[in-house]
Formats: sequence, C-alpha cells, structure tokens
Amino acid sequence: MPNIYYPKISDLITLDKIPESLGFVQNISQLLFNKIYYKDYQVSSSPLGDNAFHSLSIVSRERIGFNLPFDPKIVLNRDWQYFIPGNCAV
Repeated sequence: MPNIYYPKISDLITLDKIPESLGFVQNISQLLFNKIYYKDYQVSSSPLGDNAFHSLSIVSRERIGFNLPFDPKIVLNRDWQYFIPGNCAV
C-alpha cells in the first residue's frame, strides 16, 4: 500500500496570522501546530473577492488535546491507539 502524504497545517497558516479574536488558538504552541496536518482543502471565493469559503479535514498521527476558554476541551484523533502504521505518511 502506498504512503499518503498530508501537508502540515503550519504550511497553510501561521499562528501570527490568526486574528486576535481567536486568541485562544494563538496559545497553542508552534510544536503542536506542526503536529496537525490537513487534507481535502477547498477554497471558493466570490467574483469580486470580497467573500471566501475555506474547508479542510484535519489529520493527526497522534492524539492531541487542548483546553479552550471556559473549560471545554478539543481532542483530535481520539482513537489514536488504533492507528495502523503504513496507512499514511504525514
């Protein structure tokens, strides 16, 4: 089975480009940001370029969790222990 390559999300956007209104995201370290990958990236913009829509799927080879303001938690790849080596190369 061939390996599948997924680019790092840090190649798509850097932490310093995230708006201040999403300051809780800026608290995520660059190291963590480099462990998140993406696939199925799509972008659509209006003819005038004043509106745009971006969509992607987040991929990780390991379980990643972090707290949000007011105590909710985000967990990516909750079932990481079931990862089968060789299925993807990130």
